[in-house]
This record gives sequence, C-alpha cells and structure tokens, in this order.
Amino acid sequence: MMRICMTLKKYFKKFAALGLAVSMLASVTACSGNSDKTTPEVELEEDVNVNLWYSDDRYTGYFEECARRYHESNAHVTVMLNLVEDENYLDDVYNSCIKSDDGADIFMMSSDDVQKAYLMGLMSANTLYPETFNEDVYGRAAIAASTYSGRLLGYPLTFETSVMVYNKKFATPFKTFEEITGFSDNFQHTDENEAVTQIIGWDVSDVSLNYAFLGEYMNVGGDNADDVTKTYLQDDNIKAAAQAYLQFKDSYGIVRDNPKYSDYIRKFTEGSLLYTIVNTSDLSSIAASGIDYGIMQIPDYNSTLKTRAMSKTYMLAVTPYASNSRIAASVARMFTYDYADELISLSSMPAARGDIPDHPEQYNALHSVYAGTALKARYMEAGDYYLKLEIMLHQIWDKTASVGDAYIQFKDYVTTTMNLTNKTQTAK
Repeated sequence: MMRICMTLKKYFKKFAALGLAVSMLASVTACSGNSDKTTPEVELEEDVNVNLWYSDDRYTGYFEECARRYHESNAHVTVMLNLVEDENYLDDVYNSCIKSDDGADIFMMSSDDVQKAYLMGLMSANTLYPETFNEDVYGRAAIAASTYSGRLLGYPLTFETSVMVYNKKFATPFKTFEEITGFSDNFQHTDENEAVTQIIGWDVSDVSLNYAFLGEYMNVGGDNADDVTKTYLQDDNIKAAAQAYLQFKDSYGIVRDNPKYSDYIRKFTEGSLLYTIVNTSDLSSIAASGIDYGIMQIPDYNSTLKTRAMSKTYMLAVTPYASNSRIAASVARMFTYDYADELISLSSMPAARGDIPDHPEQYNALHSVYAGTALKARYMEAGDYYLKLEIMLHQIWDKTASVGDAYIQFKDYVTTTMNLTNKTQTAK
C-alpha cells in the first residue's frame, strides 16, 4: 500500500515518497537495466527514511515514479521527496543536516556548486559502485564533473550543454561552418522547401550557447575544472577564432537580440530555419513539435579552427549525515542509473547515463556531444569569468571594440584575478 506523507515547513514542500514499505524480506534492492530490476544489497532490521532534497520541480514526476517502484521491491525503506526553495539552497541543506534528525540524506545539485558543497562537508564519496559510476557508463564529462579533489563524489543524473539541431528533411549534419556556408550559398528554393526563409541562425547574446566558438582554446580550472590556479588561454588561437566568429555576422545576417532565443526555436520547429543552436533543456519542446530533426556537435569553423561546447552536470550527492549511508547510496544509484532510461520521458531532461540501450538516434548523438564537452568551472570564484567572456563576445559582435582590443580587456581581467598560464597546445 503506497503511503503519502506531507509536512509543511517554512521554506519547502515535503513530498512523501510513495511509501517504500512492502515485502518483509529485510533487504534493500537496486534496479538493473532489465525488466526484473531487483538486486539484493543491504539487509535491514528496522525502518529507514531516506530524505531527498531538490529545487527543480521538473524532476518531481520522475522522482515520484522511481520512489514508487523502489518501494515495491524494498522493505522498511521510505524515500521522502523534499522540493525546496532554490535561494540559499545549499545553506538550507546544510542546516537541515546539522539541526534536524530528518535532514537531507541525498540532495540534487549542479556541478557549479561542487566545491562549495564539498567545503561545507556535504558530500560523501561515491565508492560502492565502481562498476557503474565510471567513464564507460557515463562518459568523461559526467564523471569529471562529479569528481572533486581526486575523489568521485556525485551520482550524475542529467546535464545541460549546447548543440546544433538541423532539419533532417532539407539539411545535412556538416562538420564545419565552412561547409554550411557553402550549402547556404548554393541553396535552391523549390515548392517543397518554400517555407524555408533562413538557413542558419542562433542567439548570439547567450554565453552558454556561444562558448563553443572559443572553448577549444581556453581552459578554466584544469582538466577537471576545479583548480583555481589553472587558467589556460591560447592567445593566437582565441583571436583567430573570434575573428572567424565575427564573420558569421555578415555571412548569416545575424543581429544580436533580434530575434530572441525563443524565436529561433519557434522558427526551427515551424520549418522556416534549417540550423540553430539550442540548450539541451529545450530539445523536448523541439521533439514535441513533430519536426524531423537531428542533433550534432556545434561544427568546427573549418578543418583547422575548432569549437568545443561547455557543459554542466546535475547530480545527486549523499551527505555524511545520512542515517544509513549504504541505503542512501543505493537510492542515489537507483535514481541516476537503474531508472535513467525513463528520465527524459518523465522530466524532459536527458540522462547523464550514456549506455542506455534502445534509445533513439538523437539521444546517442546528444550523449556523444556531452561526453566531449568542456566542463564549466566548478570553483566559487569562476562566475565573473563567464560574465567577462560574454561581454567580450558582445563587444566583438557589436563591433564596439576590435577583436584585439576586446581580447586584451578580457585577458587583463583574467590575468589580474586568476593565476593565468599561457599554453600553445590544444586546451583539454
């Protein structure tokens, strides 16, 4: 019998998990990728509550459904879902742990906050399932984003990055913008494609969408994006890439802030735009439109000048304050691995798990892009870096400063606020 408990508190809504108290087998079980989805793990002799905190309501349906199924296979365990306010989220998680007997056992977080959460003492190591949480299953980006100070801490759930989408009926997944420009120059209008009014366009105002155009040649935080002493900028390559980026303004007739990001998505789903760059969080609305589309990496400029998008990963973390750390780890694995194949249908967000069988072509293409992305820096001082980068891109696009002058201003900021190291090799 499913049991739903609800408790009102000042800053959050508590969703009872879909009561996990079924058979009296006194064992915790995790789900596998097959239809059985039950594997005995930890024997129990008393009831245990596992409190999951999160701040994004998009995941409520997924968490509820997983909790319900976990309930059907696990005696004595109740997973409590706590939807909390986003403001002061980590502080509230911390306070719940040290001031309450029913504080957070598991919490959802962004890779942006890994350093802060780690230094607050909120993250236990993810060590129980090495055969599951590794690069073969999740890819490099997910595991690196969930690792801090050399230790795997998080359980990767989902991610955000930028990709290019294309109309499969009239367009081709080219590897370079050079090829897209050639395609655009030679595009012939016919009765069949008369709805097409623009070959390519995207919102050039958003740094997360446009990071890729310089991303191959800058590295903030080292290989795992967590070391404040490591900032690598390849001066000549960045300026060459920025100059090539500026040429898109004339080649494709793109005006900053007009149209807006949402307008590009609308035009793409209506079939009047053949290529655009989107956030992964908007892929579900594109799919719902019914347009036949494909996903590809943001193309390189040409055969020598490369691009590389940026990503951040959303993960679950088990706190050191968990009432039963092994059960909490089992629940974290259940959400991030065992039922990951249903995350996109229940939350509209793609799973970080990369080896899900029988997924559509778009999913495989998306995960391939994600695995090769640059990690968004994961230390607390990094926020202004991306703001200054966005300002530089706007100056270049609007021609309020030359490429050289805009880059000097940006590099001066980096030099005075970070431990800058110049590199000539490709940024990793």
